[in-house]
Amino acid sequence: MTPFVKLAADEPASRKTVARMCYDDSALYFAVRAEDPDMKAVADLLDKSQANPWATDHIELFIDLSHDHNSYYQFVANAKGQRWQARHTTKALFSQPPDSWRCEWTAVGKTDAQGWTLEVAIPYTCFDLRPQIQVGDVLGVNICRDDPRTKDPSAWAFGYGAFHTPQAFGDVTGFAADLKPYRFELQSIAWRQGSVQAAMRNHTGADAHVKAVFTAHLAEGRRQQAEAAITSSAGRDCDAAAAMPLREDGTHQVSLQLVDPKGRVRFASQPTEVRILGQSILDLVGAEFDFYTKETDARVRCFVEASKARCETLTLSCWLEQDGRRLGEPSARRPTPGVNEWPMRIADLAHGAYVLKAALVERGQPLIEKAKTFRKLPPAKHEVRISQWGRYLVCDGEPVFWYGFYDNLSRGDDERWVEALKLMQGANCNAVLNYIGGKAEHEKVGWALDQAHAHGIKMWVHLGWMLSYWIEKYKGRTDRYANDEEALAALRQEVLAHKDHPALLGWCTLDEPGNRPTLFTKEYTEKYYRLIKELDPHHPCMFSHLTRVGESSIYGGATDLALIPFLERGGRYDQLFWEFWDAGLPLATNSPCFGALGSACREPTPSEQRVRMYKSLILGARGLCIYTFRCASVKTWDEIAQVGRELRQLAPVLLTADDRLRVDVTPASEDVFVLLKAFKGKHFLLAVNAGPKPVEAVFRLVDAPIIGKLTPLFATPPPTRIDLAAKTLHVRLSAQSTAIYDIAPVER
Repeated sequence: MTPFVKLAADEPASRKTVARMCYDDSALYFAVRAEDPDMKAVADLLDKSQANPWATDHIELFIDLSHDHNSYYQFVANAKGQRWQARHTTKALFSQPPDSWRCEWTAVGKTDAQGWTLEVAIPYTCFDLRPQIQVGDVLGVNICRDDPRTKDPSAWAFGYGAFHTPQAFGDVTGFAADLKPYRFELQSIAWRQGSVQAAMRNHTGADAHVKAVFTAHLAEGRRQQAEAAITSSAGRDCDAAAAMPLREDGTHQVSLQLVDPKGRVRFASQPTEVRILGQSILDLVGAEFDFYTKETDARVRCFVEASKARCETLTLSCWLEQDGRRLGEPSARRPTPGVNEWPMRIADLAHGAYVLKAALVERGQPLIEKAKTFRKLPPAKHEVRISQWGRYLVCDGEPVFWYGFYDNLSRGDDERWVEALKLMQGANCNAVLNYIGGKAEHEKVGWALDQAHAHGIKMWVHLGWMLSYWIEKYKGRTDRYANDEEALAALRQEVLAHKDHPALLGWCTLDEPGNRPTLFTKEYTEKYYRLIKELDPHHPCMFSHLTRVGESSIYGGATDLALIPFLERGGRYDQLFWEFWDAGLPLATNSPCFGALGSACREPTPSEQRVRMYKSLILGARGLCIYTFRCASVKTWDEIAQVGRELRQLAPVLLTADDRLRVDVTPASEDVFVLLKAFKGKHFLLAVNAGPKPVEAVFRLVDAPIIGKLTPLFATPPPTRIDLAAKTLHVRLSAQSTAIYDIAPVER
């Protein structure tokens, strides 16, 4: 493979470089001879190089395995054997940064008086060989040389001024290696209950008996390994699991190799991040509800992430505390892997707040302790509780997935409010967040609640005017309160007057307090939250809404649930969601439709509106609040109504305890989200593709029984393929779409 030419011009390079390439059924091999008249300078740079080859005379190997002029691998090495690699491809094939690609390959170099030599072996396990990766008898290859000392890069194939030009790579013909033995596909890898688990598929065309070798990369360069022997049938899914007690808190990189009986590595996965924290061993969900009134018994739930064998060494104890005092003796039981539930007597508890504590002890040594709170209250005419097991609202004993709009709907013309309620009722909405500003509007709250009740709609009542009347923005208003005494009296009167109204869903305190953090401080918001809860402890409080990452630590103690803005794509919104989720709060999302007639912003399309709502409920939101009323687009409005119809049917499924049922998704995508729920002997799978391109996805229902019958719901296309025994669905998700399936098990 010679001559090498200059990068900038298709003419011979100033320094001679010669390369050779060959292959066998294990790897690609390269040998490069690089001549240089000043080997002392080359050696000096090699001596100074500490980590990677970039600061020295080095060789860069570019391999377009599929010869598609689009995706390629880059392997870089120098005479010292220092290496670097990357994968350049589409987001659909590899969504991580190119230089995060990891693989095991070798590079050995040697210097002499006239130049240096490099020998490289790249096993086929360095390449992605899933079925969609087609490899023929022609490879795209370029071999390049660069040296920061001479600044005179060269290449075997002229790249028109750049190395990264796959369309200009040279053609290497006659490639005929048998790659079938390397065609395994990793679907997922995870750590659970003291073991590492992987799901994979065999695309080799033959049954395979292999050893699965898991490696966890720990702190300070340490490694922990576990092995399991598996038999994988051709064309079928298989599982591998091995005991690996990762007891160090932190995020670990875990990878998988498959080794055949002759010791040859046939597959090597990319490292997967596995997050191990103390709560991974014990996650105390707590009592079923945030407060109790008439019940004599409550139920407690926790998750224990330990294997059956380890559970035999554990004791799970539980007790109540009030004002720092332990009430009675702890109960003790042997935990089981996964969900643990048990009853708790509360009939004799006095009214007040309680701390429920649970602890794990291993062989007599305390391991971990967790705490959750609940309240015992006198009965009320109407109660809206929070299910702590599923993070949803329960209105007078009935679970509610609340769905509706947020706007200044009762301001001004009374007919506007009534007409809005009729339209929302027709769009299958069941809730509204009514922003109320000014003393005159607050005098109409009772009437607004009556009208909402008449239309079957629950209402969040906004108290923000009483708590923010004094800010600069409102100083010109004639209907503002004169002082704190008048505003506080109005707040007390309003809460006490309407707390027993059947249409009341809850109270809103402030609108986006994070916009004025110096005014609406943690202390200020918690003070008025406590006041409202004293006046009405039977309804939830929230802000409308919380918009900034980091606000859970400021306002988390002044709200019972988090209403947050949410779009279908965007790291900030996902980060905001998980921040409040990790804080233990129920979530509702605000997906804007702007009311385009009064806004410069573009309205969402029907598909955008659909996927942003479904994505949030798949993540765990159990309330959807659309801002504002209403969109101008008839098609988007019709889509909002259609989602409302679907939610009415899905609500009983969604409003159940979170059992954390697992679904493996292949290929991994930042735009595909799935939820598996069990309900009345069946399972329901909800999936969304939030991205702008179609996705061919494979869903493996890890925690579901063998599929007996599958029914697509709501005009969902049927899967392109179903493997009933393997519990696997092959689904084509259109751009910005949802798929929902009703799955019945095999009848026994």
